[in-house]
Amino acid sequence: KELPTLGIVIDTANRERIDGDISVCEKIIKIDHHIVVDSYGDINIEDATASSASQIVSLLLEEVKDTYSLNEQGARALYMGIIGDTNRFMYRSTDARTFKAASYLLESGINIEEIYQTMYLREEKDLKVTQFILNNYKVNDKVAYYILKDEDLKELGISREEGSSYVNTLANVKEFEVWCIFTEKREKNQIQYDGSIRSKSIAVNEIASHYSGGGHRNAAGVKNLTEETLKNLLDRLILGICEEDHK
Repeated sequence: KELPTLGIVIDTANRERIDGDISVCEKIIKIDHHIVVDSYGDINIEDATASSASQIVSLLLEEVKDTYSLNEQGARALYMGIIGDTNRFMYRSTDARTFKAASYLLESGINIEEIYQTMYLREEKDLKVTQFILNNYKVNDKVAYYILKDEDLKELGISREEGSSYVNTLANVKEFEVWCIFTEKREKNQIQYDGSIRSKSIAVNEIASHYSGGGHRNAAGVKNLTEETLKNLLDRLILGICEEDHK
């Protein structure tokens, strides 16, 4: 007789975004820091105020540190998760709990210098992608964006997922309130776009929720956009900036 299977799903807001078949699991634990839209677990540990799912896991482990020890490999992975989601402690979601979690992880002896070097070490192809973005980005009011078409991805030698990871190439520019990346995908003779959106202040997750997406206040994603809905999204982002400016 097969033993029952426990599924632990981390950093996944809703059932549709889960990679894999959770129907094989008898019980499910959900650990997540996104806005709660689907409490699909038998146990749901959800905290939308947490900077990252890694922060939640780290603090859970800290509570039982006298019983269970965290090895260096696990601590390294969790620290990388916190760093990635807080952009090195720079996002507003960072709070005292974030540093408490990081402090606990540091006690395991992780080498933070090595972690930062690993996370931010670039290859020459990164320079080529950055060059393409800087040569081809567009600005619509205070919204900056770039589109990677299928042929662009092939020429640059990157996947759509890798293309999305360059979204912050357009970050930290005084004139831009929102910056985005859209990658083209072709399925069944149809052209659609998936996108990643970042902002300085407006709640892009609320806007993304109207386009098969969601995420955090200042970092969200959208899926399956047509040419028409992509244009509509850009217009809606501009409207969101105007509304924020008049508050």
